[in-house]
Amino acid sequence: MTKQKQEGHWSSLGLAISLGMAFLFFCSLRLVGDSESLINSQTALTAVLDEPIWHTRLARNIALFAVAHLLLASLLGIACWCMACLSAIAWPQAKLTRAKWVLVWFIAASAWVLMANATLYPWSLLGEPYAEFMRVRWLGVAPLDLVTALLGVLVAVALLKAGYLLLAASSPGRARLRRGFVVSTIVIATGAVGLFFSQRATTFARQPDRPNVIIVGVDSLRADAIFGGMGQELTPNIDRFLQQAVIFSDAVTPLARTFPSWVATLSGKYPHTTGAIVNLLPRDLIKTGETLPETLRRNGFSTAYAIDEVRFSNLDRTYGFDQMITPSIGASDFLLGTLNDTPLSNLVVNTALGQWLFPFSYGNRAAPITYEPDMFVKRIEKELRVDRKPMFLTVHLTLAHWPYYWATAPARKLEDVSSMQQLYVAALQRADEQFAGVMASLQRKGMLENAIVVVMSDHGEAIGKENDDPYEDAGSMLEGLISAGHGTSVLSPQQYRVVLGLRSFGNAVMPAELQRIDSPVSLVDLAPTMLDLLHLPVAATEYDGRSLVPLIGNDAATMQAFRDRVRFTESEFNPRGFQPGVILTQSFLDEIASFYRLDPDTDRILMREDRVESLLRRRQYAAIRGNSLVAAVPAADSSGFRFLAVERDGGVPVELDMTSKDSGEVGALIEALQRQFGERLVQRESAPPGG
Repeated sequence: MTKQKQEGHWSSLGLAISLGMAFLFFCSLRLVGDSESLINSQTALTAVLDEPIWHTRLARNIALFAVAHLLLASLLGIACWCMACLSAIAWPQAKLTRAKWVLVWFIAASAWVLMANATLYPWSLLGEPYAEFMRVRWLGVAPLDLVTALLGVLVAVALLKAGYLLLAASSPGRARLRRGFVVSTIVIATGAVGLFFSQRATTFARQPDRPNVIIVGVDSLRADAIFGGMGQELTPNIDRFLQQAVIFSDAVTPLARTFPSWVATLSGKYPHTTGAIVNLLPRDLIKTGETLPETLRRNGFSTAYAIDEVRFSNLDRTYGFDQMITPSIGASDFLLGTLNDTPLSNLVVNTALGQWLFPFSYGNRAAPITYEPDMFVKRIEKELRVDRKPMFLTVHLTLAHWPYYWATAPARKLEDVSSMQQLYVAALQRADEQFAGVMASLQRKGMLENAIVVVMSDHGEAIGKENDDPYEDAGSMLEGLISAGHGTSVLSPQQYRVVLGLRSFGNAVMPAELQRIDSPVSLVDLAPTMLDLLHLPVAATEYDGRSLVPLIGNDAATMQAFRDRVRFTESEFNPRGFQPGVILTQSFLDEIASFYRLDPDTDRILMREDRVESLLRRRQYAAIRGNSLVAAVPAADSSGFRFLAVERDGGVPVELDMTSKDSGEVGALIEALQRQFGERLVQRESAPPGG
């Protein structure tokens, strides 16, 4: 009787799976020991809950998350057991028991997993300590390449030799093993073919008698970053696009945060018109009217929306989209998307298996340790369904958003303002490459044969450069106001200024007589502009924005009318200490979380309605006309607002005396502020408790 028969068909399988579980436990210890992850997870789990977690959808997702990790650990053990069985057949002269073969293959497999994780995901918890070593090259060969080749040879030899011995043996007792070997080979081959075809892009049907409408947004793209405006060429691919586009050089966002900015873009209305004044508001509080995608869908378009980060920007099908190519929205994204950092899960998260096991990490910018920019581009190409209808497609790339790093980013350490700027530059350069990938994908799908394409930024980003805060001589007048990041200050031009360019492709025609337009425009103008370009009715009373088509056509009367236009912008929720680079404490996160609640059925984290009014008293508001800006900023003693008059290109702010009326430009802007944002801007009463 052979040693294999003596051991039994399933001997040592339990040992192999136990070793896989032990590996998972070892990796999880490092994750549990990471204080930042603990703080964030504890906050997400407790501070937003109004009831026990076990009654929520989040609990189910946590359970599935745990099962996914256990499954991966089991698969690791089973793989080692399979190789142990093959090795015992292939090399009987070694006289090793199956248990010993299991141990040998487990050591080899776990070492390879750790090496692969450190190579592919150098910023992961168990990758960073060894990443430097894994970058070493011996005669141009990386350690992972060498070990992978060695293990590949051993696996191939074991498979071929064991297969040969099994197929060649005439013993009746080997018949079952031979059948199992053949079936396993067929299953593996079928799985490989299925995986190949699952990654292929969807086919397209050439269509358009009407043009596709495509908006590509680049998160946090500063208006001065294009065309080498920051002293170096950061966005060569975006620059090439804009060189053949109509560029609006004085475009602003009504609110420098992604969700309010995009709602304003799609609705053509200011945040205070729709109610989309802050991230994570309950959907029933936002009254957009018919959005641009809804109007286009009603006129025969298919509509799609793609974004790689949805924690704070919860646009969904209710805004008029037929297709959604996004991470899963909800509290599970906040918790599981960023907490998922073990070598096994990291190696599968960007695969078809990872999309099934870890939907809150797959292609998710909010999980920067495993986020691969090209993966999102491939996901769009694979999942975007193109039919015979013209399409309205919105793609938003969030790579240039804080924290400014991704799986293979060259650096992630923030030491000072200079390092923050370097991180932003690297992220923006990579986002530019991502933009090129999206455009190439759309070209392959035939969507650019007849299209109007918009490239825009939802907001800018203040990163400590001189022109981010042109009012440094203000002394104590601006003390306590945050000027970093975005949505923090209406006095930081690089936060509210945006990139905006329109270009036609193929058969689509725009009446463009000018390439650069200096007239003052806003993102709320985009919806009526698109309808006008498509020759669809534009009711002026339905939009706060105006069609830009007459400007594109160089209409003199329209240019004069736009010259005297007042535009508005405002800041968002900015508790003190909340800005890029600041380490968040537990008490700080608890305070922030007190503004939110968890919907147990939908898993959505939502702003508490009773806290919204207090947020509106803490933000800044601004009215802009020409080079003049009047800002309302909260008083330090919470007794209302102070009004400051500034020139947009710099200088010293002037604090206004509200007891006297100004009949000039400043007075007109104050009145415009009051009409737009309400009586709260001139009230002097103290804020209520808790505000």
